[in-house]
Amino acid sequence: MVPRSPRICVFGPSGSGKSTFAGMVEQFCVGNGMECRRVKLADPLYRLQRAAYHLAGVEIGPDAQDQVLMRLLAEQLRRINPRVLADDFARRVSTVAPGVVVVNDDLRDPQIDYPTVRALGFTLVRVVCSPQNRRLRLASRADLTVDTTESAEAGLDVIEPDLVVTNDGSIADLKAQVGAVLKECQT
Repeated sequence: MVPRSPRICVFGPSGSGKSTFAGMVEQFCVGNGMECRRVKLADPLYRLQRAAYHLAGVEIGPDAQDQVLMRLLAEQLRRINPRVLADDFARRVSTVAPGVVVVNDDLRDPQIDYPTVRALGFTLVRVVCSPQNRRLRLASRADLTVDTTESAEAGLDVIEPDLVVTNDGSIADLKAQVGAVLKECQT
């Protein structure tokens, strides 16, 4: 039997560097002969967001984020079926072949998604940085809207991290932390 490779779930507030960290995990894996796949919990929300913008006659890029719209879409989907995002995520994770590192970088819900991610065997890595760095990063992004409201960030403090990464240093510092996280996940 092939041992299951690490499953890493990166979480933190908007602008903390979650996607940057997840991208570095992917680069590290590729550079070290490991296969890696990013599985976004919020993938259905991205698809619905693109459909809404398309219907409105506005084309957006595949990584565009209208955080306000996505939060509202998530709320309404969860109103209809509280487990919709968690169950969809679990189904997609189950299709990843053994031996492939799985990375998620968009956990936000502490009620259903968090316990599901835990049950799937993910190591939870919280990315933190100073408020000043967050503001600078958010200002430099091309997001359609940014949602830093208290309700958007509230659930993050309920989620218990296994590891914490501080993203206030250099890219080299962050890369070193990626290596340390992967080493910790493989033990």
